[in-house]
Amino acid sequence: LNPVQSYFWQPKPEEEFYDLDKDPHEINNLIHSEEHREIIDELRGALREHLLATRDAGFLHEAEMHRRAAENQLPIYEMAQNDAIYPLERILNFAEIAAMRDPETIDRIITGFNDTDPAIRYWAILGILIRGEEAFSVTSELLRESLRDDNPVVRLVAAQSLVKFGDRADKDSAVEILLELAPADKENAFVSISALSILSGLMDEYGDSIREVVSDMEVNDPGQPGRPNDYVHRIVSDMLGGNN
Repeated sequence: LNPVQSYFWQPKPEEEFYDLDKDPHEINNLIHSEEHREIIDELRGALREHLLATRDAGFLHEAEMHRRAAENQLPIYEMAQNDAIYPLERILNFAEIAAMRDPETIDRIITGFNDTDPAIRYWAILGILIRGEEAFSVTSELLRESLRDDNPVVRLVAAQSLVKFGDRADKDSAVEILLELAPADKENAFVSISALSILSGLMDEYGDSIREVVSDMEVNDPGQPGRPNDYVHRIVSDMLGGNN
């Protein structure tokens, strides 16, 4: 593949901006173009204003979104309108920093590991995943500690980071946590889907241990309608070779 063709498979930039008249195939990213700075800033501001005005719930992991709604006995829409339950602007401010690959922000990311809101802790770990091995090397102990977080989504992404960047002992610890989170009735179906998705990529290394748990676990979340549970069933079936 030439550089243009391989671009699709490379890590995506945090932001993209294209001149569709001159570049309809979106090949030349102009996000750092000084010539277009004014319109980029205008669009960036408009997006942020829209996210805040609509109280976009997408800055929570889907499992956390459902957990907060259920915990407060509210529909997701109403949960997201409540700033005491979902402090969107605060989460958005941190998510914007976490999503940037700027190595100068690593100290700010590290502060998020001890935040009282699990959504900030979640974004802190995403910030490490986005930044890669160098960031992992200075936060590995924090990530190991995050395997014991009281929030399942934080444990989930901590395990994901240790699987991706850690040594064999880290992977062993991460798989143990992922297997604890895998049953659909343990936390919720969305945690189960995420845990199983990570585990499915570890079948070559941990297949016997994974099959032992997955083959006998609960695959239905009684608090969710059919579709999320269907996803759990499909992943489990694929992991067990279509025998479930």
